[in-house]
Amino acid sequence: MERITKSQYLAIPKAYRGTFEDVRGDHPEWKGRRTAFLPGHGTVLFIEGVSFEIVDDVKHYAVCISDADGGSGEMKCPAKNKTEARQRGREYIRAWKLRGAKIEYIREMDAQEVQEYEAKS
Repeated sequence: MERITKSQYLAIPKAYRGTFEDVRGDHPEWKGRRTAFLPGHGTVLFIEGVSFEIVDDVKHYAVCISDADGGSGEMKCPAKNKTEARQRGREYIRAWKLRGAKIEYIREMDAQEVQEYEAKS
């Protein structure tokens, strides 16, 4: 099943996306579902929940946290933006009771890192 973000779906021209109308009554369970001709797939009609799903626009971030003892490491998390990733880093620090810990930097992970991260999860 193809996975696309909501912004990718909305970027498809209106002429190539819409809702399924079951005129002949072949698939009443599909009626009203979103449809699209996805870029790069020719003239194949994709139906939400059958051949594609729309996922939230989420990025993956690495949050580097250093503690008072001089140790540091990266916490990886999905988030909508850097602000949300920073909040998750603060929650991590509180959950693990890391006294004197601080966030050194936050960086967006590249596609290969995300793939490896999701494979481990």
